[in-house]
Amino acid sequence: MKKSDAIQKAKARLQQMTTEEKVAQMIQVSYPDVGREEALRWASLGAGSFLHVLGDDAREVQRAAMQTRLGIPVIFGIDA
Repeated sequence: MKKSDAIQKAKARLQQMTTEEKVAQMIQVSYPDVGREEALRWASLGAGSFLHVLGDDAREVQRAAMQTRLGIPVIFGIDA
């Protein structure tokens, strides 16, 4: 994919998003701080990234994110 194609695709996606979805994408959730149920709730609301979640838990969070209206996958990080 060319850089210009990627930019156009990103712009089109942003135009589709509501203000709430844009805000949710900027949220980073610390999995150990909120626990499984709250993390899944945040994923279903469209949170953009999660810290310290691995394995089956990460797959479950990703599955919840992919079931949102736009199906944007989350980013996982480890702060170590």
